[in-house]
Amino acid sequence: MTNKLKLSSKMYILIAVSAVVIAIGMAVGVICHFLAGGFFNWGADLKSFKSVEVDYALVEFDDSEDVKDICDDVFDGLGLKTYYSADEGETNDGGVIVFRFSPSTGSDKLGRAAEAINAKLAEVAGGELSSAAFHNDETGLYGARAISRLCIAIASVIVLSFIYYAIRYGLSAAFASVILHLHNIGIFVSLLSVCRIPVGAYALAFSLVLTVVTTVVASFALGAMRRRIKTDGEFAALDALAQTDESAASSLKFKLSFCALFAIVALLLFVMLSISALSATLAAGYAFCALAVFVSCAYGTAFFIPPVYGRIKRIGDDFKVKRARAKKQSKQKDKAGE
Repeated sequence: MTNKLKLSSKMYILIAVSAVVIAIGMAVGVICHFLAGGFFNWGADLKSFKSVEVDYALVEFDDSEDVKDICDDVFDGLGLKTYYSADEGETNDGGVIVFRFSPSTGSDKLGRAAEAINAKLAEVAGGELSSAAFHNDETGLYGARAISRLCIAIASVIVLSFIYYAIRYGLSAAFASVILHLHNIGIFVSLLSVCRIPVGAYALAFSLVLTVVTTVVASFALGAMRRRIKTDGEFAALDALAQTDESAASSLKFKLSFCALFAIVALLLFVMLSISALSATLAAGYAFCALAVFVSCAYGTAFFIPPVYGRIKRIGDDFKVKRARAKKQSKQKDKAGE
């Protein structure tokens, strides 16, 4: 048997790469938590913001673009060119436009802008049915209950996978599964932290998806390895490191194809959400979370865990051999004593 991949010889390099990525991600996240408003770059659906909300009546304005032009002129005059979204909606009498600004924008300026827009609307339309108002919107990211439920769900998946692997594949696979889950979650979190792609509430839910997908992919790989041990005598005769190297090489295409499949799904989802959603930024964040989940899973299951599992399995196999030898010697001593 030949295997050009030889991940067992690269274990320390892979561990170092993962440790550096996770360390950088944690450092960037902590710094941004104190200096940039959050560990992740929370999108417009989650972070606090200040806004100027403009309600206009159809009898005074039949086109929202006319209202936006008036507002833009006022914002430009006050140096407020930094709103990051202008969300439009409908009301019973006409429509509404909400201009969102970052929390650091001066409230005094936004208050003056609302007053100036009110004056302009009255001047242009000749009525008082249209109006503008300033709001300071404070949003809470998550409650303790939501975070605790997510942590319980993730921990439950990890514990159940540990029990399943211990029963079906042995303790070596069970301990390796815990390391794999923690590694993949760390890589996923680091990708979101470092890339600073705006994400929403779904980012935390995707971490649960990651644990489930990791369990499924690892189960397929371990199952294939187990079947090969039973049916291939030459493979069964290899030591633990050689077995995991051969298994990693033979399952590499499957794992990468699995990652590519969900990357394509995420891309299609991005296209569909970009067409239907009001904000392309939120759609991009959703697609990036999906990509980050499956990139983390593919790297962890295809490259990181095989050599780690091989070392753990070798330790377990050596322990079994020593234990069997000790039992044999004990029986021989008992027979000699008789």
